[in-house]
Amino acid sequence: VRAVDFDGYVDARETASLIVAELLADDRAVEVGYPLGMRAVPEIVAAPLPDRPAGRHYPAPAADWVALVTGGARGITAAITRRLVLPGMTVHVVGRTPLPAPEADELAARRDVQALREHFITQARATGMSATPAALEEQVRAVMRGRELRANVAQLEAQGARVEYHALDVRDEAAMQTLLRGIYARFGRLDLVIHGAGVIADRLLADKDPAAFDRVFDTKADSIYLLSRFLQPETLKHVMLFGSVAGRHGNVGQTDYAAANEVLNRFGWWLRSRWPSVHVTTVNWGPWAGVGMAGAAVVDALRARGIMPVEPAAGIRFFMDELVYGDGASEVIAGDGPWRAADVPPVEHGFDLHALFHEIDLAVEHIWRSDA
Repeated sequence: VRAVDFDGYVDARETASLIVAELLADDRAVEVGYPLGMRAVPEIVAAPLPDRPAGRHYPAPAADWVALVTGGARGITAAITRRLVLPGMTVHVVGRTPLPAPEADELAARRDVQALREHFITQARATGMSATPAALEEQVRAVMRGRELRANVAQLEAQGARVEYHALDVRDEAAMQTLLRGIYARFGRLDLVIHGAGVIADRLLADKDPAAFDRVFDTKADSIYLLSRFLQPETLKHVMLFGSVAGRHGNVGQTDYAAANEVLNRFGWWLRSRWPSVHVTTVNWGPWAGVGMAGAAVVDALRARGIMPVEPAAGIRFFMDELVYGDGASEVIAGDGPWRAADVPPVEHGFDLHALFHEIDLAVEHIWRSDA
């Protein structure tokens, strides 16, 4: 498998010639590009930032900043947002889930998952309602999500930030346009954007529901397109996009999520060239330990492949260092894993183009005979 990228400077004849050359190539490159007709293969190299960088490369967060954080009410993005906010900072947090009302005392007293399960089972029996185990678990998850959301917003406010929570679908063009126009009308600026919105629905491709595929893909792809349209770069200092190692290296059951994150990577490159005065970086996160969308089973499967989970404290420090001291890379990978080309099993030989043509001839001959 090999993806070959061409730009507009390569005409059709040269493109065809280069594709044939790639079919015959005997290297192990999975991704090849031809900027201005020159062959380029991306290489992943370890590039740790020094413990004490000599100086800042980019502006550090300030108390008068206005920030937009998508997916910032829960998970990885929320953990990072809690670290970077300062007293006086204005933070617009975007999430899918409406901010829930305070819980009734009876429900609030059930603090853990098991207690919530028992509460909803008792409630269903008392009302004569039948509830499937799946429905009960969704009730429990909804309560836990709401609690995490309220706690994170409250924590940001306790740290002195002015927090505005916006419940909307980042795929919704009208909603995103209204949000961004409103922020610029009221505040006249956006200094920092952290785009962490994302959902997963892991299944093998043959088993994926098309609607679920679209939801996973569009949550990343549509939203970055809308941000690119409605953001105004004049006041922006940073646009930090949260991708995944799945976008760079793939992952079992995550065809939709991997494709969406690679779109995010490409948009990051494009925005960087379009807005040269803005620090644009896509962070391809590995799975975090105990935080984020990757469940225990996913983390264990990735660990078996040599992909180590990111400890939250290390991930937060990585982000803060990249934000202020980063070297300007458009795309970085955060986490330990077999990322380098040397870690990929070698290809024994190149593609046999002559054998391919022979197989095509046989197939055509078979079709002609079948039609005769």
